[in-house]
This record gives sequence, C-alpha cells and structure tokens, in this order.
Amino acid sequence: MAHRRKRRAARPGARSLQGGHVAPLGRSPRHSLPPPAASYASSWFHVGAKKEVICMDNYNPTDLEKESLLLVVTSTFGNGDSPSNGKIFQNALLSTKQLRNKFRYAVFGLGSSMYPEFCAFARSIYQKLMQLGASPVTAMGQGDELNGQEEAFQAWAVATFKASCESFDIRGKHGILLPKAYTCNETWNPKDSRIVYDSQPLDLGKALHDIHGKNVVLMKLTSRQNLQTSKSSRATILIKLSCEASQEAKYLPGDHIGVFPANPKALVDGIISRIVDAPMTNEIIKLETCSDCI
Repeated sequence: MAHRRKRRAARPGARSLQGGHVAPLGRSPRHSLPPPAASYASSWFHVGAKKEVICMDNYNPTDLEKESLLLVVTSTFGNGDSPSNGKIFQNALLSTKQLRNKFRYAVFGLGSSMYPEFCAFARSIYQKLMQLGASPVTAMGQGDELNGQEEAFQAWAVATFKASCESFDIRGKHGILLPKAYTCNETWNPKDSRIVYDSQPLDLGKALHDIHGKNVVLMKLTSRQNLQTSKSSRATILIKLSCEASQEAKYLPGDHIGVFPANPKALVDGIISRIVDAPMTNEIIKLETCSDCI
C-alpha cells in the first residue's frame, strides 16, 4: 500500500488469484472460468492500482503479508477440494494461524449445484481469510454452471469493483465508466432484429452446437426405469439412450448431460404470432440482432 500525500487516500495494489490450469486464467478439471474473468483485474483495476493476475500454483502464500487487495476466482473439485494447482495454496492458507497484514479481499467460486459440496473450496478460502482478520469488500460470489454462471460473475465483478473503489477511496470513482458487457441490460426491440431465411436443410445437431457451443449428439430414448421400489419416497431413474453408429457419445465420469427437448407447440405458436411476416410452418429461419452490449 503506497501513500502519496496525507490528504490523498492509499491506493490499492490489486492481485487476482486464479484457481485452475492453463494461464492466464485456467480451469479445473471440470469448471472453466467465465470468459470475462480473463480481463477483469487487468482492465478494471488499472485505476490508481498496481495489479497482477496470478495462477494459484504460482502464488507465494507468504505474499499475503504484502497484499492490500486480493481477488480469488477458483473452482471446487471432488469432495470440496481445491483444483490440482491450488493444493499448495490450500494447505498453506488453512495452516496459517495469524496474519499481521489485515488486507481486503473478494472471492468468487465456480462449480455445479449438482454436487453437494458446491463451491466448497472457494467458501473455505473466504471464511479462512475472514477468520485471519482480512476484510471482505463484498460477499462471496458463486457461479453455477447449470444456472447463469457468467451472469453471476458479471454481477459479482461490478459489485466488487465498486466496493473496492469505495473502500480505498479512489479519486473520481463516481465518474468511472464500466465496460458495457457488465452494465448493459438489453430489452426486446423489433427494430433491432430481423429474420433471415435459410435455404439449407436443417442439421439440428450442428444448429444446437452453433448456438450453445457444445458437442451435440442426437439420441433417442430407448427405456426409462425407476430403480427404487414402489414403497420408496425417492426416485432413481435409469435412462437408456441410443444414437447413430456414426455418432459416438464420448464422456468421462462426472460429466453432465444436457438435454434439448422439443419446445411445447403452444410456446412456439405464441412466439411466431409476435413475428412480423412470420415464416411458414417448419421453415428454417435465423434471427439476427443488433446489440450495443459489446
């Protein structure tokens, strides 16, 4: 923490600590960091601050005594454990008995709410730093890969940045313009959209892949069976799926499966009724939009 003049508040040195593999951000074996995290510390905390973005396995735990602002973005792996590159940091932090340096910090956890230990490692960091006397600038953020992970990160990023500016009394903080991607709330406006007809035959798997960025395999449901007895209050469903011989479904234990079911006819008809010059039934179209949120 550096001081210029007595009447001027101390300026923070921001460090962003990333838990995962592959610089500059990385990922755990299951949960990758949301795309905006890559530029978060470097593009936002340039305001009167020296900043560093460090992968967790490159961080020296003794540097906690030198921090003024520490940002931690990390996933949870297994039964509430750290990602593989966070083991040394985890062991060092949890074994620390006291800190002389009472710095400020913020933590964002990544995970899946399918697992009982959702964001457990991030929560353990948040609670341990508080126990050691460090002060959180915002409540811990959590990003659920099953429910709006990127939006949750953006909300946490905005709150953390604003709270940090207030905490360190950054000059001109009320005049700082935040990136549009974090602050723009898009609303539907027909003038910003248009329908483009596609003459190509529909490749449903490719279309879903292009929209969602996921590997999509078309399958058919062959059987559905409840493995619990009729007297049980629980349900464990065994589902068997089949696919074309040319389409092999590749997966690892712990992977999730996402299902794209057919949309209800009433919903489809309701949307089409709001479209000017609506297409014919089963005609392939593309909806192109113009957005300021870039």
